[in-house]
Amino acid sequence: NCGGDLYLASEGSLKYVNGQKFLQYGISGDKFERYTKDFCTSLKKSGSLTDFALAENGAVYKIENGQRRHIRSWNKFIELGGKSSDLVKLDNSIINKIPEGIAY
Repeated sequence: NCGGDLYLASEGSLKYVNGQKFLQYGISGDKFERYTKDFCTSLKKSGSLTDFALAENGAVYKIENGQRRHIRSWNKFIELGGKSSDLVKLDNSIINKIPEGIAY
């Protein structure tokens, strides 16, 4: 929590978390640490969380309804509305905290 804005630290940078993604990723409000806005401005930021996550092993997931659903093909990823700019690389420690749903 940076002066009221929520961020998720992953891959050496902060990703902005809006309220909707907060719920979608199953993130609990009690897991956030609070920092001053001044401190947060000194940290690297790299985009926002999206519906699509890229795991360290290269697996792509669609995050929906508090679950991660593995996307088995690039064609399916495109069919689901994804584009390469939507992929947010996340540490496995974050990905693994999201319950796994049925794969696409």
